[in-house]
Amino acid sequence: MPQFDLATFSEQIFWLFVIFAVLYMLMSKIALPKVGEVLERRHKTIEDNLGKARALKDETDAAIAKYEAALAEARDAAQADIREATEKAAAEHAAKTEALVKKLSKKTADAEKAIAGAKDDAMKGVADAASDIAREATDKLIGVKVQAKTAEKAVLAIVGE
Repeated sequence: MPQFDLATFSEQIFWLFVIFAVLYMLMSKIALPKVGEVLERRHKTIEDNLGKARALKDETDAAIAKYEAALAEARDAAQADIREATEKAAAEHAAKTEALVKKLSKKTADAEKAIAGAKDDAMKGVADAASDIAREATDKLIGVKVQAKTAEKAVLAIVGE
């Protein structure tokens, strides 16, 4: 094997240093700066993207806070509308109930008056019938004819008027 020949060993070491130096110069002057630029651009792009992401997150947080505030305001407005509608319905119901109570009270009072009138008429009819029955019963039982006014007074005394 030629690489192990001691006569060519010094030449091989010389060329090793020459090729190493050339490759080192090529790498340090051409390849590594390009790789460094790529890495720097990459780092800058990542930092820019992170900054944009932070800005977008801040915008999103602001939009969420604004949305939640609008939602809370809408919820409060809806509750106020519901409360107002409930109060209005309760007031209308109370007014209708009061009107109905007045109407029913009037009808009840009218009915009571009609019943009282009918009762008075019936009582007069009962009193007249009772006085007629008392006169006829007295005539048939004891044979005494009682006058109509006397029979009416006796019936009224018993009825309590």
